[in-house]
Amino acid sequence: MINTIKKIVTVFLLVASVSIAAQESVLLQYNFKKGDQYLIEMNLKQDMAPIMSMDIDLSMVMKSIGKDGNNLKNTYQIKRMKMLMGAQGQNIEFDSDAKDEDLNDEEKKMKAEIEPALKAIIYQTIDRTGKVVEQKMVPDVKGAMSLMNQNQFTNMEYPTTPVKVGSSWNYSQNMNGTNMKVKYTVTKITKENVFADITGEIEGVSGTEADVSIGGKTKIDRSSGMVVDMNFVMNMSASGMGIKMNVAMKSKKM
Repeated sequence: MINTIKKIVTVFLLVASVSIAAQESVLLQYNFKKGDQYLIEMNLKQDMAPIMSMDIDLSMVMKSIGKDGNNLKNTYQIKRMKMLMGAQGQNIEFDSDAKDEDLNDEEKKMKAEIEPALKAIIYQTIDRTGKVVEQKMVPDVKGAMSLMNQNQFTNMEYPTTPVKVGSSWNYSQNMNGTNMKVKYTVTKITKENVFADITGEIEGVSGTEADVSIGGKTKIDRSSGMVVDMNFVMNMSASGMGIKMNVAMKSKKM
């Protein structure tokens, strides 16, 4: 009888804890200590059927180098980049770790263009919500900042008020004349993480028949504010051409 009561109480406590967690409010903020380092791994797949396809794997290290008042100062440095591009029946592969003697002429040209960005360091200052206050690359490599300017793929910008299950916040970003509007909706909160669904739309896409859909999921570490896992998918069809982009990102503390 006592054992039965203990089991009932245990089940009740488990159910109660889940219920409490579902109602919990969390203020999402970045919290780094000087010297903290994270390995960020990204994969970008882009399919522009039937014109071209592109598959990029990128590994970078983010390091916290201190504070500026209440803002956080971080650096980013790309450690490895792998790329596979296909166009008009031809494929071009690139791996920044490959030796020169293993590269063909096209791959050597690509390495010469990409290598300066791999040697550069990106200095970034953000506020606690993730909003970029200042950002620069040393040395400045033309065109290389475009990836980091996709802010939501490296550090997400959070709302200034606490969130709970069902809460949502919006983020808008201009990309080459088009405006991407993304909505994050909290689906689950645990002791360690916050989970959210991603939906969105794009304004400024040419073509009256353009059809765009955006979706995905993200997992955020509550203690550091770091995005642990994100998968972002965009499908677009316009003027008889289909474009699909998938961005997957993972991070872990080193």
